[in-house]
Amino acid sequence: DASTITSPLFINKWVDYSNKYGLGYQLSNGSIGVYFNDSTTLILSSDEYHFDYITQSEKSTFKRRSFTIERFPSDELDKKVYLLKYFKKYMIQNLFKAEAWSCNVDDFQLTGIKNMSFMTNYFRTKHAIIFRLSNQSVQFNFVDHCKLILSDNGRTVRFIDSKREFHTWSLGNALEPGLCDDDVSEKFKFAKEVLLSWADKMEPYT
Repeated sequence: DASTITSPLFINKWVDYSNKYGLGYQLSNGSIGVYFNDSTTLILSSDEYHFDYITQSEKSTFKRRSFTIERFPSDELDKKVYLLKYFKKYMIQNLFKAEAWSCNVDDFQLTGIKNMSFMTNYFRTKHAIIFRLSNQSVQFNFVDHCKLILSDNGRTVRFIDSKREFHTWSLGNALEPGLCDDDVSEKFKFAKEVLLSWADKMEPYT
C-alpha cells in the first residue's frame, strides 16, 4: 500500500563540476554531499556542523570517519571541506528551491547524525543521469526534468513529473497496464534496461 510508504530520500539538487573536482548534491533531508573525482565523499548533516568522510576500497567497501566543521584533519581534508562549502553555497544561491520535494527535517533529526546516507556513484546516458545512494535507492533524472526513484530494495517507485508533482506506487502497482501514461511507462522500461546492464557494478554497500 503506497499510503504506508515512508518519506523518500533522494537528490533534489546537484551540480556537476567533475571536469575539475566532482559532483555536489543536496539530499531531500537537507544534508549536502560531494562525490569527488577520486571516489571519496563528504556528506554534511542538515545541522551544517557534523560531517562524514567516506573512502572506498577496491572491493567496493566503504570506510566512514566522522568529524565536525571545527575539528577535522586539515592536512588531509582542508581542500575538500572548502569545496563542500563552495558547492553548498552555489546550490543555495543558484538552484531551484526544492522544499516542496523535501522530507520533514524533524524526521531526519530523529535518526541523528550517524550513518548518514550518501551517493555512492553515478553515471550519465543521453537520456538521464543516474545516481545510486548508500541506502540502495537508485534515482534517474531525465533530460525533461522528470525523476524516477526506486527505493525499499526496488519495491517502491516514486515519480516526480515535469510539473514537480509527486507520484508513489508499489512496484506491483506501477507495473499494472494502463496505470501510467506512455511516457512514464517508457521511463520505467528505460530504468529496467539500465539496471540490468548495471547489475554487475552494483555491489552492496557495506
